[in-house]
Amino acid sequence: MLLRIFCLGLFIILYSLLFIRLAYADENFDISTSSTYEVVESGITRVTQNVRIRNKTEYTYTPTYTISTGITDIKNLRTFNDQGSIPNKVTDEKDPPSQGSGEASGYTSIEISFPDRVVGFGQVNDFVVAFESKQIADKRGTIWEVSVPGLSDPSSFDSYNITLVVPPSFGDPSITKPKRMLSGRGPYVFTKSEIGSSGILILFGNSQYYKLTLSYHLENSSVIPVKTEVALPPETSYQDIRIEKITPEPENVYQDEDGNWLAVYSLAPNERKTIDTEIYAHVFATPIFDINPLSNNLSYSKYWEVNDPEIKKLASELKTPDKIYNFVVEKLSYDYDKVNSKNVRVGASRVLKKPEFAVCLEYTDLFIALARAAGIRSRSVEGYAHTQDSRLRPLSLITDVLHSWPQFYDVERKTWIMVDPTWGDTTRGMDYYNSFDFDHVAFVVKGKDSTYPVPAGGYKLARDTKDVNVSFSEESAFRNTMKVRVLSDFPDFVFPLLSASGQITVVNEGNMVIKNKKLYVKSDLKPAYQEFYIDSIPPYGKKTLNISFDKTPFLTNKSHNTTILFEGNSTTEKILVGLFPDYYLLLIGGVIIVGSSAVSIIAYKTWSLYIQRRKKQSDLRR
Repeated sequence: MLLRIFCLGLFIILYSLLFIRLAYADENFDISTSSTYEVVESGITRVTQNVRIRNKTEYTYTPTYTISTGITDIKNLRTFNDQGSIPNKVTDEKDPPSQGSGEASGYTSIEISFPDRVVGFGQVNDFVVAFESKQIADKRGTIWEVSVPGLSDPSSFDSYNITLVVPPSFGDPSITKPKRMLSGRGPYVFTKSEIGSSGILILFGNSQYYKLTLSYHLENSSVIPVKTEVALPPETSYQDIRIEKITPEPENVYQDEDGNWLAVYSLAPNERKTIDTEIYAHVFATPIFDINPLSNNLSYSKYWEVNDPEIKKLASELKTPDKIYNFVVEKLSYDYDKVNSKNVRVGASRVLKKPEFAVCLEYTDLFIALARAAGIRSRSVEGYAHTQDSRLRPLSLITDVLHSWPQFYDVERKTWIMVDPTWGDTTRGMDYYNSFDFDHVAFVVKGKDSTYPVPAGGYKLARDTKDVNVSFSEESAFRNTMKVRVLSDFPDFVFPLLSASGQITVVNEGNMVIKNKKLYVKSDLKPAYQEFYIDSIPPYGKKTLNISFDKTPFLTNKSHNTTILFEGNSTTEKILVGLFPDYYLLLIGGVIIVGSSAVSIIAYKTWSLYIQRRKKQSDLRR
């Protein structure tokens, strides 16, 4: 807001875009504001600001008062005091483009002219500014987001209070920035110290649903066949995933050390292939799933220079994740020009020397390098982040305009915690450490390697393709389809005194991950009972288990049953133990029968020939 206070030619200017900024303090007035933000069911917010300007000298007064706000859809404006309406003038303004933002930002200016002079020490000028707006409360998917303006210089106000009223249908708040426990369903009252320079952000709802339509373009330019892989959005501690469709289907999908889901494809020489997917994500603002670290996430990697002397020195001083987060937010400055130019990633060490040359990658890299140097497991996340204001919440990965943020492993809570120092800086200090949001969807997690795997949007053969399309979805579209196929490969016959062995392959044909399951093998052979733990099989993935039994007994000829049990599926294999398999016995029996028949025929013919010769000899004697 912009306040002009005239005192014999002296004036004070307060200016804001969705926040209030005081150009310089004036000792002649105490300014107090008490505002009510009443959100109705439709999302319209009725704003009522009660302003009091108290004179601290004998000869000063305020002839005009001007509000400048980034709220550009002001409706039903009223300005009045206890004497009646006060004249106002509304002007739509344009700021010059923010550095590197590429476009000018708009705001609305409301100038109020007071017909009466309020002069004298201790005299007060009380008035009210009331209007309606649709920009304060916003329904995003299943989440209501209420954003209250912050103050650029809170010390310029003697007091500043806000009362927020929301409909009961919003339910209880799930996330509040800054983090604060809000009891019941309101009204909620915030003081000047709580509003601060970043304002208040309150989220109503428990989770968010997204539909992801992602395309991957593959090419094999060599003259020999190759295998390659693409990274699908995986399950993390903050999100659950359903993969409804992958066309064409991969040969396999496996999980790597950092929990990524990698789909495997074969490409013939000079072959091009486009992979189209339909994926649904269920996103939470706090860790829901217990995802343990799969690699140490402490070592050096390109852009994470944990052995750099300056980084080691800072890490020894900062020591904890919260101090590292605050240092990164305060140290770096977001460079909007870098986003629109060739975005060269500089890494943690170099950005310390040029802290103004930073986008989300540098905020993330510096946090990870400092955390790892301090002995804190940390890694990066790249993916989609929903934003409606790229100046406050910028996206800076060029691949389909994605975002990057770090996470660290909390040893006490035994889970990964996501933080976003980039948005913590660009939102004037809004808390993205103690509380997160529903806007971040992870596409890949990078812990072992700072450059791999590549997120969706990075598999391009042409620059102008739009390969990442994200929209809000309904809960009903997030379906659970558990479909499993169990394949077995055991020998039909085993010689005595040899061990029998085979393989069991579990194929996930459903849309959800198979996780923390047990497979059981029961057999007449020993051991009679075996149990196998399957930690994770992503959708379209498969896992093969090697099964072996003890040496078989001697001098036996018996068929043994082996039954495989997994998630309601049952299959039985038969293994014959003996000197000869069944078909060998049949073959030998057949040979004996044929041989016996041949011997009988030969014997019969020989006997007949003998009888005939004897008969001829008898006839000659006569």
